[in-house]
Amino acid sequence: DNNNVNICPATSPTDAGILGKVITNDGRGVKAVTLELLSSAEVRLASTDTEGQYNFDQLALDASYKVTPKKADDVLNGVSTLDLVLIQRHILGAAKLTDPYKIMAADINKDGKITASDLVSLRKLILGSESKMVNDESWRFLAEGQTFADPNNPMTSQLIHNYDISNLEGDMIINFVGLKVGDVNGSVVANANDNTVESRSNRELNLYYEDKHVKAGESIKIKLMSQDVTKIQGMQTTIATKGLKITNIEGEDINSANIYNIEDGLYTLSFNTKGGKTYAKDGMVMIVEVTATESGMLSNMWSMTSDKLQSEAYIGEEADIATISMRAVNVEDQVRFDVGQNIPNPWQNTTVVPVTMPERGELTYSVKDNSGRTILTRSQVLEKGLQRIEIKDNKQQFTTGIYFFEATFNDGIKIIKMIKVD
Repeated sequence: DNNNVNICPATSPTDAGILGKVITNDGRGVKAVTLELLSSAEVRLASTDTEGQYNFDQLALDASYKVTPKKADDVLNGVSTLDLVLIQRHILGAAKLTDPYKIMAADINKDGKITASDLVSLRKLILGSESKMVNDESWRFLAEGQTFADPNNPMTSQLIHNYDISNLEGDMIINFVGLKVGDVNGSVVANANDNTVESRSNRELNLYYEDKHVKAGESIKIKLMSQDVTKIQGMQTTIATKGLKITNIEGEDINSANIYNIEDGLYTLSFNTKGGKTYAKDGMVMIVEVTATESGMLSNMWSMTSDKLQSEAYIGEEADIATISMRAVNVEDQVRFDVGQNIPNPWQNTTVVPVTMPERGELTYSVKDNSGRTILTRSQVLEKGLQRIEIKDNKQQFTTGIYFFEATFNDGIKIIKMIKVD
């Protein structure tokens, strides 16, 4: 307009855009969230990119809209038996969850409270016996800026899961915060660039069992033992079998609900103990009942893998993530507490009793006559392996007759009969 005459009247925009971001509570963009935009005229969908960003453009002004985020895939992303351990500790009051988003993530069945039924629901998902979350929601979303009247019980607040626009007047930025259902330790991988890594210790849970030859059709109970003194909060693994069918499992807080035959020859196992259980050295962790469908050595017929479920244990007071090792031991290689027949027998002045010690420790022993009267009692520290206890009749305590030698080590008691002659 070279004549400085306003012949081009100002125009007003006829449309606008709604854009925003979907992030985790710690600020990581959540990829592949579906955003639904509902208006009286249409329903439009958008999906978040790697950074968690979405965009709706060319929206009519002066119209009403509702924006709702949804995500139902990748159910087990960020979920493991460790989450069961943490939820159990929260329920028992041993270690309360304090982040309101983690508390809501622990409400698996979305009934507004955290109970044992949430543990049951989450375990079924971990084992693979169920494949969907309640309401088919693997994620739940809240509008950015959500406040909680009681952060320790956020489900009682008025939660805003979508955003209503009564009259779109221009471009708007609407953000949401997403929480992964079941993930209470924050291990979810939110996008392709996410480098979240669970903190793993260098600790190991060492288990062993007695190897043996089994025949086709034979049913046996395999006792899985702890090699060391260990406090176990929980564990998960995949058991691969060849020629074996697992029929049952039992132990402290362990039963058939903790194992699932996910496919032929593969079983998923997940359990957590209430408050953690300390197993003694050589303590029995669980009994696995199996039936052999073919003959062979047990050690060649089953193993623990990470095929369907990551193999890991949660041990110690802080539930440190540890690797699991399971080994077979041969009966002849095991050193067991035992007492052999005295030599010589019958004896006159001196006899020797062979004692096999499984480890260094204090042995208590006594000699009683046939009437039950104690002739002598002693304790001494012996080294691991075959040791010899010498019995002498220096003080002429023994008369001709039958005597009983009784030895005690830890919880084991062994008794042999001796004959004294003149």
